[in-house]
Amino acid sequence: MRAGVRCAVSPQAAGFVSPAALAELALLEPVFTNAGYPAQLAEANDELPVSTLIVDLGEDDADRARFMAVSIMPFGDDQFASTTFTQLYVKLPFEFDSSQLGDLGHAIALINGAMAVGHFAVRGDELFYRYMLSTPSSTTADTDMFDDLIPMLVFHQEHFGDTLDGALDDEISLLILPKLLAVDAG
Repeated sequence: MRAGVRCAVSPQAAGFVSPAALAELALLEPVFTNAGYPAQLAEANDELPVSTLIVDLGEDDADRARFMAVSIMPFGDDQFASTTFTQLYVKLPFEFDSSQLGDLGHAIALINGAMAVGHFAVRGDELFYRYMLSTPSSTTADTDMFDDLIPMLVFHQEHFGDTLDGALDDEISLLILPKLLAVDAG
């Protein structure tokens, strides 16, 4: 499995394999797999800055592969000693032209306002969906909570991602997008 994985990691943390992060991700691997999304744990290396659980979300309606990268963010023990930050990140499987950035930003703002969890954003030439979960560092991953969270994340990244794709392809006008989103919410 492959996925574009991006995260803001300090140079000192890049390539660092945290035993605690590996244990958390190993605990989550069967949760995703049992939910129907095959997952594979990849340890940090020269190309992957942090250990990451790569989750295969399958193909969307346009037969494009979608992957989620789940990482424990290494901010350092002294910075956030009481909190573990788990990033769930999906690089969307379609591209946009830089001339579309204005309309894309408008569409992202409208869509982000309609979503219950996570957000869409652009970094460079990459459009992505991200949810950052913060939990007490004194606990391990709550697998029951992830059982509830996984369908929400999968739905949001695909449904609203497809809406963004439609806006980029001019299949959905920015003029009707607020009404479309209101129907989704109602």
